[in-house]
Amino acid sequence: MAVTIRKLDTVRDRETLARLDLSVSGKRFARAEVSGDQLSLWWVESEEPIERRIQVDLEETPWQTGWILEEDGCVRGFVCVGHIPWNARLVIYHFFVDRAHRGRGLGRVLLGRVLDMAKPLEAKTLWAETSNFNDAGIQAFQQLGFELCGLDTMLYRGTPREGEFGVSLAYLL
Repeated sequence: MAVTIRKLDTVRDRETLARLDLSVSGKRFARAEVSGDQLSLWWVESEEPIERRIQVDLEETPWQTGWILEEDGCVRGFVCVGHIPWNARLVIYHFFVDRAHRGRGLGRVLLGRVLDMAKPLEAKTLWAETSNFNDAGIQAFQQLGFELCGLDTMLYRGTPREGEFGVSLAYLL
């Protein structure tokens, strides 16, 4: 199968990306507790699968560059990245592979394109955030070489996802 990566075009690709299945599900999620200056994280098993349908607004975040991954002419995933010069960091704002095509190495191909971008920018870290309810996403990032590096227990406060928190992951370059 022929896999290609091309530049993301927000106008041309909007409808195609909206048709991708970006949902996640799992029975495991993270819990966090803040007590004074102590922060604890642990994993909990749910009796019922937790389903999340992810909606992406390409205008919402300050990403600067995005790529589309196509396989045999069909869009299978995408990644959107921004560069923060002061700390030599690349931030992944969106990183998705269509649910039906996960587990086949397509995320690794997208990551390779991001790593190619990092070299000329002399980036030192690649950083991403996801929800504590996205166990599959956290595991995928870890399989790609990312490490847990922080939590944001207030990230989703006042949003429809109240009660979730952000899990930060970093890939050292």
